[in-house]
This record gives sequence, structure tokens and C-alpha cells, in this order.
Amino acid sequence: AQEAVRLINDREPIIVDLRSSADYKRGHLLNAISLPLARIDSDTGVLGSNKTRPVLVYCGIGSNSAVAADKLRQHGFPEVYPLRGGISDWTANNLPVTTR
Repeated sequence: AQEAVRLINDREPIIVDLRSSADYKRGHLLNAISLPLARIDSDTGVLGSNKTRPVLVYCGIGSNSAVAADKLRQHGFPEVYPLRGGISDWTANNLPVTTR
């Protein structure tokens, strides 16, 4: 989680929440885009056209993040970072989430 904080502060990545829309609404990282893993192949357009910007992906516990990172790399995003431990690890470290 601390590496993700550094990435967010230093590089302003696109932040992608891979969980369901319902989970996203209950709380997510600030400025995260909801893109459930099941839609990642069909909806990468929601991430914008700047594929040189780093991407931080996360799920509930980290198990889907590596899969999503590989898929995004296949879609032309060269710099994708999975959040190890997912949002569970993020909140366990008392880092902020938002419902906005």
C-alpha cells in the first residue's frame, strides 16, 4: 500500500477499481474509475486515450489485480501496477477511501 501511495503522489496514475459497481459505491480510492474485471476487455476506453500514463489497478484482496494488469498491458498500457493486497490492505493501513 505504501508503494501505491508513492505512485499516486509522484506520478498521478489512472486508478482502476476492478470490483463490482456495488462494492465501488461502498468505498473506493479517491479518483478511482470503476471498471469491473469482467468488462476490462470491452471497456478500456473509459481509461482515456493517454496510454503512457501509469495505471494502478486494485480489487478486494489483490487476487484479480495481476490478471487485470496483464490484460491492460495487452491493450497497450505499458505501465500497469497491481495493488498487492487490494483495498483490504489499503484500509488495513488506515488509508482513505471515499464514496463520492
